[in-house]
Amino acid sequence: MRSTTSISAGKWIKIGDMNNYGCSLIWGHPQGSTGARLIIELIEELVIKGGGYGLFDGCAAGDTAAAVVLKVEVK
Repeated sequence: MRSTTSISAGKWIKIGDMNNYGCSLIWGHPQGSTGARLIIELIEELVIKGGGYGLFDGCAAGDTAAAVVLKVEVK
């Protein structure tokens, strides 16, 4: 298994820095509460890592989507 994966423009990200909790597909429906749970888990993960930026994205019914970029500062 590779320890990195390509994202875009030739940049690489460590697999360990990616989502440790899975995606909305493993949590089932409804999408709203699943999205809220995953955003909370994203915030918790950023706090554990000492802060930084995180991206949540999700889609529903194959033709709608939402994305949120969060910045967490731990002081």
